[in-house]
Amino acid sequence: FKNEFNLSIKNKIHTIYVLTENGCNNCNKSFLHLLIKVQKQDSTLILIVASGSRIDISEINSNSKNVLFSKNSKTEKAYELLEKSKVIYIENNKIDTILTIEAPQLGDQIHEIERRNSTNN
Repeated sequence: FKNEFNLSIKNKIHTIYVLTENGCNNCNKSFLHLLIKVQKQDSTLILIVASGSRIDISEINSNSKNVLFSKNSKTEKAYELLEKSKVIYIENNKIDTILTIEAPQLGDQIHEIERRNSTNN
């Protein structure tokens, strides 16, 4: 993404959401619904590494300053961090926690993300 979008993370960014079409399709759909809710928050950055062929990403605002789309399949393959949908929490300009979205823990993960969102806003 840095090369594709000349991206640098600003101090105000506390949460990075990565949405892919890999892994559990229903998990990605549930995660997408959460992203629709948070896409306008200034402290978030959303990276969409999906073509929209497996999940409908049309409700994500492509004009938002904190949403970046990559339709380049090489981007996903080049960065292990972008292989699966996840949330990356930033503290003091460093990665604090990475929460990879997975079926067995999906309910608990969504609950934890919403809890953290409510304390950061």
